[in-house]
Amino acid sequence: MKRFLWLLVCFVALAIALPAAAGAKAGTHKFVLALGDSVTAGTQPTAPAVVPGGSPETEVNRSGEGYADQLVAHLQQEGGDVELVNLACYYETTATMIAGGGICSYPSGSQLNEASEFLGDHAADTLAIVMSIGANDVLRPCNFLDTTCYNTQLATASKNLDKILKRLKGEGNHVPIAMITYYDPFLALWFTGGQPLAQATIDSIVTPLAQMIRTTSAPYNVTIVDTLATFQTYDFTIVPNAGIPLNVLNICTYSWMCSYNDIHLNAAGYGLVAVAVEAALGL
Repeated sequence: MKRFLWLLVCFVALAIALPAAAGAKAGTHKFVLALGDSVTAGTQPTAPAVVPGGSPETEVNRSGEGYADQLVAHLQQEGGDVELVNLACYYETTATMIAGGGICSYPSGSQLNEASEFLGDHAADTLAIVMSIGANDVLRPCNFLDTTCYNTQLATASKNLDKILKRLKGEGNHVPIAMITYYDPFLALWFTGGQPLAQATIDSIVTPLAQMIRTTSAPYNVTIVDTLATFQTYDFTIVPNAGIPLNVLNICTYSWMCSYNDIHLNAAGYGLVAVAVEAALGL
């Protein structure tokens, strides 16, 4: 009988201890790894930040109000011991992300190498990878609305993105990856070219880019965050009090395009992306 009681006490003690151990593990220091271009860097034209070696130095801009920043800040407010590691860089393309040569310098030679090394050390404690990449592959080398050039660049970007995702998954297979589908700052051209020109930017730029991201990411179980939907990109319904389409109003409200002629989101716009990313990842 004494032996039975001793075993019972041990069993109860173990049952109590197990949840406590799991809770302790859940409370360890965690990371969110942010990768890609200026959208994930959190660039804003009114908050330049000098990064040594940048060319020009003021364009590698992490405002501290980007969607990754706001995502991690909210997780911290909820009680999480979470740290943001933001490696994203202004002007980054899929090619420079892999091989380096962009305006950011990394100790290991490229953003992807740096991310891989980080995951090699911290994959077990990384909550998620959040990323935007591909837009500069299309916009920087091509003339505006040159669909032939866009298609060529998208094909190359797809091959590069495949290499990027394969490498990230190789280092941290269990780490969730979320990629956004961007937004369309060029909807502001509605003011000069009306709906036909604004629609052309949707059809020629942002929709094919989003499709490339979705298709290339599918084999890697990437969470696609439909930020085109977040900003109601396809909705040209005229807002009565504003007298302009809803999608155009959103771009003017949540980005710097209409006030500063800059494609990047403002703090409120990045906040919408942060909410969408957190919901998509279930954090």
